[in-house]
Amino acid sequence: MTRILDLSRMEAKMMDYQLKESDLMPVIQKSLLKLAPIARKGKIDLELKPPPDLPPAKIDVERISQLMENLIGNALKFSSEGGKVVLSVYVRNYGKQFLEVSVADTGCGMDTETQARVFDPFFSTKAKGKGSGLGLASVYGIIKNHGGFIHVESEKGKGTTFTIYL
Repeated sequence: MTRILDLSRMEAKMMDYQLKESDLMPVIQKSLLKLAPIARKGKIDLELKPPPDLPPAKIDVERISQLMENLIGNALKFSSEGGKVVLSVYVRNYGKQFLEVSVADTGCGMDTETQARVFDPFFSTKAKGKGSGLGLASVYGIIKNHGGFIHVESEKGKGTTFTIYL
């Protein structure tokens, strides 16, 4: 129920964001630690590739934490036993500086039709019989409201990578 309300607030531009200069790595590390038991249970390798020096970003820590937990949780959910989920963080300059965070998995992957709709509210692949179709729609809204964007790359049977740019 909370996800539906959050999504409704985002779409109506009524969601409150507490943007402040914050270090992104503790947010990512906390999300990884929270989901590590799921990775261990599924015998999935969870790896973080942090940059040597990461500047602070203007973020809502609670919302970015929600976003990271969703992306990591999905990567774990759609990965098989013995799979791997890798989080990589980079500083990129595309005319202005961005923090780039990618969550890559060795899971089942998606076809191009699914990739085109994956951020639509209530769209669910039902690949593993789970999901409301609200998580990635919320991720999209959160990233958009941070002035960033998200990109997905996937190949059926080979895995998926979601990359956010803040």
